[in-house]
Amino acid sequence: DAIHILASIYSFLVVFGCCTNSMIIIATARTKQLHNTCNILIAFCAFADILHLLGHLPKIIPIFEGTEEISTFACSILQIIPNFGLSGGVSIVLLIAVDRFLSVHLPTFYLTKNSRTYLM
Repeated sequence: DAIHILASIYSFLVVFGCCTNSMIIIATARTKQLHNTCNILIAFCAFADILHLLGHLPKIIPIFEGTEEISTFACSILQIIPNFGLSGGVSIVLLIAVDRFLSVHLPTFYLTKNSRTYLM
């Protein structure tokens, strides 16, 4: 029926999002040229997005099980990690914006900084 078709599409989008964000993390980890501040922050943002995507599973799983309901307590417990992902992702996007701002407006500082100290 229609609810299962929509849940299947929704599930596909969650899996697709997890896979593509995982590819960003893997590419950043394996490629030496991507070990700069901005790309590392983008990889962290991808990880936070994966955590956020996990929050969609409590909506999908009960539909396929046929219950179509989940208790409020269970739902709130299952949303703890996705909420960290959402909050972390928003914070990391802010850090990326600050990083890009510094790279444009203070290029000398940006090119001479110590990346490890700068990230911490």
